[in-house]
Amino acid sequence: FALVYLATFYVEIGDYKQGLEFSQQALVKAQQVKNPQIEAMSLFLLGYISFLKGEPQEAIKFTEQGLAISQKSKMIWLEMLANGVLSIGHGELNNNQEAMKSAEAFLAITRKAKSPK
Repeated sequence: FALVYLATFYVEIGDYKQGLEFSQQALVKAQQVKNPQIEAMSLFLLGYISFLKGEPQEAIKFTEQGLAISQKSKMIWLEMLANGVLSIGHGELNNNQEAMKSAEAFLAITRKAKSPK
């Protein structure tokens, strides 16, 4: 978790280069120790950094990878995060159909989390 927190810190102060470096290190470590939660979070950070740098295609690529991991691992809160980010990313690319699809998935997961049956 420490590398993820460091990456987040640097991104929040606008040092995307350091944020990117720590995110990549976190991703490698997570893959080495087989920690899907940290792996997904690292991919989301890489996506977020790409989005902030004006690279929505890259943001979508990283976020979709993180979403796939989240779904396999049944990490609902990370699925929600991924779908929210994907909706924004697709919206930035004027891909309204995909943006709506991601927004609807976010809403469905949120409803399911509020009243699991």
